[in-house]
Amino acid sequence: MDIYNKKKYIGKLKKVKIYEPPEPIERREHGMDDVQVNGTLLCEEKQRKLMNNMNNIRISNEKYLREHPEINDIIGYFISNVLKNKPKDIDEYASELLSSDTLQNDVAKYKEEYLEIKELNKK
Repeated sequence: MDIYNKKKYIGKLKKVKIYEPPEPIERREHGMDDVQVNGTLLCEEKQRKLMNNMNNIRISNEKYLREHPEINDIIGYFISNVLKNKPKDIDEYASELLSSDTLQNDVAKYKEEYLEIKELNKK
């Protein structure tokens, strides 16, 4: 939807804004400290529930990543190759790199090289 009304003025177009989104409605109950999240006001109880839910998601994600350390290896392999090759079309590059038949071997080789470099840096 075009939110501008275009009017002609001797060969020039002038843009006049004809639509303004409404301001969010503030609803407050006596004695409650509201917090605004993404343009929506949340009371203290809803904010606590939201934060609890976000923490549960973080914990769940952390558990999953700890159960699957190969994800970090794949991400490291991908980032290393992107920085090394600096492709113009990262989407296409990612598609080719991560759908390779040799991905598992390539990631294992990357991990070995990474661990060797890490050991050398310790000395």
